[in-house]
Amino acid sequence: MQRDYILRLIEELGSFLKTVFELRRRGQYQQAERLIDDQMMRMVGFGMTVADQFPAPTLVGMVRLGNVEERDQRMVAERMVVLGSLLQEGAEVDGDLGNERRRDERRIKALHVFLIALTEEPTAPRRAVASVDRLLEELAEFDLPADAKERLWQHFQQEGQFARAEDWLYELLEDDRAPDDTLERGLAFYQRLSALSDDVLAAGNLPRDEVLAGLAQLQERARERGE
Repeated sequence: MQRDYILRLIEELGSFLKTVFELRRRGQYQQAERLIDDQMMRMVGFGMTVADQFPAPTLVGMVRLGNVEERDQRMVAERMVVLGSLLQEGAEVDGDLGNERRRDERRIKALHVFLIALTEEPTAPRRAVASVDRLLEELAEFDLPADAKERLWQHFQQEGQFARAEDWLYELLEDDRAPDDTLERGLAFYQRLSALSDDVLAAGNLPRDEVLAGLAQLQERARERGE
């Protein structure tokens, strides 16, 4: 029953997004907005007004709280990805309406929701990975929040995309809002990579010489800070 419900949820979302796309194509933006809000209320348990009011970790906590009795974590992870998808779709409608500020805010929040799902929920659906990549392209000119950079670093490590993980590690290191132990954890990141085989590192687009160079660079930073 749980599996059937998840499949229905996925199918329903796909059909719904096609309907929203058609409304947008016809210029019926307000109707698309109302439809997204109604669907979020029904599938997640709260509407877009609430989603706009609270940060992504709070919204994810609300999704988890609303599913506290669910034994199958796939249900929780699926609803988290549904939330991110609806935020992302709402952002597109905002763009259609010329509300670029809210569009960007919703895109960043959707990205954060997807990343929480991918880094904390082992059963998070894989389609969330493509959503992250798309949102990163759309937000390429933005300085993302430090927590999003942290989760992007974690996410690309998990995906075995070590070069992209390294990029976000350095974004985080240059961010004044980063956790105090970022340098220490960055050193541990390179040390973990150095224990992997050359083939695995090459598959992650970060060959061993670049791993060793990165490790040496962070060691030098640590020495300069007296650590």
